[in-house]
Amino acid sequence: MEVFFCLDIVRNFFMQYEDFEERKTIRDLKLIAKRYLKGVFLFDMLAISHYVIYEICKRTDIDQDQLYLLYLLRLLRLPKTPFFSNA
Repeated sequence: MEVFFCLDIVRNFFMQYEDFEERKTIRDLKLIAKRYLKGVFLFDMLAISHYVIYEICKRTDIDQDQLYLLYLLRLLRLPKTPFFSNA
């Protein structure tokens, strides 16, 4: 499963998008990366870094319910991976 999340992150750095203000397709890799880093990149990184977060939670006083919220975030990102998406 980790492989699919990592492939999704790499894919998002190369995926063109529509700019609705200028009504054109953006294909410049710098603009695509900038938009992705400002957008959902943090959530994608949290989705693949659950092992690190789990280790931090074991060493601190973070409740198990809070850890389950991070797993829920991972499940919410799952349909965006290349394995489950139609695009």
